[in-house]
Amino acid sequence: MKAFARAYRAELLKLRRTLAMAMAVVAPAMVVLLQVLIWLNNRRGFDVDMDLWLAFAQNVLAMWALFMQPLYVALAAALVFHAEHASGGWLRVFTWPLPRPAVLAAKHAVVLSLLTLATVLLLAFCLLGALAAAALHDRIALPEELPLLTLTPRVAKVWAAALLLTAIQCAVSFRFAAISVPLGTGVAGTFVALFATSWKAGVYYPWLMPARALFGPEAQVPLAVGLGALGGLALIAAHVAWAGRGEAGLTRG
Repeated sequence: MKAFARAYRAELLKLRRTLAMAMAVVAPAMVVLLQVLIWLNNRRGFDVDMDLWLAFAQNVLAMWALFMQPLYVALAAALVFHAEHASGGWLRVFTWPLPRPAVLAAKHAVVLSLLTLATVLLLAFCLLGALAAAALHDRIALPEELPLLTLTPRVAKVWAAALLLTAIQCAVSFRFAAISVPLGTGVAGTFVALFATSWKAGVYYPWLMPARALFGPEAQVPLAVGLGALGGLALIAAHVAWAGRGEAGLTRG
């Protein structure tokens, strides 16, 4: 654990003033801003029986789960791993007095940390965005009670279901030196998900798991969360164990 902690701290230091860190703030903010603009453009008003807190948050989470989260994960993973590809740094990193699995585990952990930060900010921005929309639109009347106990589990499910696609993006980013490959993987995976939201087998497709965890059939929600979370952790463990030994991680194609 000490080796992992040292490697993790080193990775965190590399994140200072990077695009990956900046986008952890910008990506969720863009989704919330888009939803605010959509609501401000609604001149007909809102259903009086609608819980506007939950309606606003559900729309934000849907956009986040379907396209912004997977695109941000692809960018974050690509940037975190490309830092070593760009300067031949893997050879240098693997000469550190640290076990190779600890170095790779730290890379995965940093990407997960960025995703966690973006998810927490999404929830915070979501609440602030709803307040801003209510202040700027005279027909928006938010309930007095803040539904944090309802929103937090939903956000957590979307985060957990995204672990498998995050692990895939990290593995691709480690394997290929060209940053276009992991970015292309993320775009392609998201593109398919956008046009296959009603796919019956979508619960088994990593890029659709977060969406199914949010608004899929009731029976598929725990399956999407379980497959995403456990599958992601299993893939991370397998990748760290395989790529961290011998010369497995140093060959590029």
